[in-house]
Amino acid sequence: MPTWSCAQGLRFVSENQRWWFAEGEAKGKAQGEAKGKAAGEAEGKLQGLRAAVIAALDARSLRLSRRARSRLDACADPDVLTRWVRRAVVARTEADVFAPDDG
Repeated sequence: MPTWSCAQGLRFVSENQRWWFAEGEAKGKAQGEAKGKAAGEAEGKLQGLRAAVIAALDARSLRLSRRARSRLDACADPDVLTRWVRRAVVARTEADVFAPDDG
């Protein structure tokens, strides 16, 4: 009975086994690529929002302290970052941007 080998060194007895392995491998690769793409897009959105906060403050001639910059860089919540962008557009001080919510 003939056998086939794959790149991982596995040996298959039947063409059917080889086909199922290749099918599973392709699906796994596609799922991994989709997850990676989604994660990259999410991180890109966060980076864009952070840049928007900085640009808005810069347009208002306001500079971020190291503490505020660290807080901005550490934030991974797009809703919070969006709120900070809106505040930065009208802020008079750095504290106006990062003030706690009134609840």
